[in-house]
Amino acid sequence: FEVDCPAGFYCEFGVCIPDGSSDTTPVAALASDRYLYSLEVEKRRIVRIDAQEFQVDALETGLAPMDMQVMPGGERLMLADASDTVEIITGAGLYEARVIWDTARSLSHVKIAPGGDHVVVYYDWDDPRALDRQPNPGNINQVSILAVGTNDAMGDDDDHLVDISVGLLPRDVQFSADGAKAVIIGRREVTTVNLLSLEEGVAVP
Repeated sequence: FEVDCPAGFYCEFGVCIPDGSSDTTPVAALASDRYLYSLEVEKRRIVRIDAQEFQVDALETGLAPMDMQVMPGGERLMLADASDTVEIITGAGLYEARVIWDTARSLSHVKIAPGGDHVVVYYDWDDPRALDRQPNPGNINQVSILAVGTNDAMGDDDDHLVDISVGLLPRDVQFSADGAKAVIIGRREVTTVNLLSLEEGVAVP
């Protein structure tokens, strides 16, 4: 059977696959058990392909989408924008819901802790794509940490995000196996953050 795929994709056994011919440059193509997601920066949209219902949806992004990650379970997306925001997108079409938070200035990358309870947004000084994603000079010593709360209904007025200072020029973020700690790796030093130390819903170092 054939699926009606968007421009830049072809149908293979009922699944839409990027064909590489599109004039848009996907920042990421990510898959869960059910969905395939592709972030198209120039078109300011995310293409979501539902392999179970054989349906393709286009989700609008902000003015300058930078990085996208799929939350555990595959139903929710974490999207960073150059307007210094990060958002969670759930569902599509009539069932689409979004929650948006302001982040520290000029961040480019998103990392999700194992289990999906926390998200770290940072500027990666070693990734040449960071400059393409983030038009402003990168943040040299701040990251944003979001306590997602996998079972709680969240609103963008919730106090779930905190900006913290870390070592100069962060280049990577790693997590402990249980997702309780984040390790922010800078050019010259490492900052460890206990993600389970919560104060009014946000992580504190």
